Amino acid sequence: LIRLRPANGYHTYYLHLSTIAKRIRPGVRVSQGDVIGRVGASGVVTGPHLDYRLTKRGVFVDPLVEQRKLPPGDPMQQAA
Repeated sequence: LIRLRPANGYHTYYLHLSTIAKRIRPGVRVSQGDVIGRVGASGVVTGPHLDYRLTKRGVFVDPLVEQRKLPPGDPMQQAA
């Protein structure tokens, strides 16, 4: 489990990772585009997947609905 605290009372949760990046520790600052872990498979599943959750002020919310309310992030650069 990796929990990030972006801003404005939100927390994002990333579960079912196969590995967590070595530099990721409690209190480490990350930026958009940083690798925090690798998608993996846990338990009895048909393939690798990511369990992504979002809370706003401590209450779980639908990320797709909340995303529409937020300003757009910076576009990611294309891989070479």
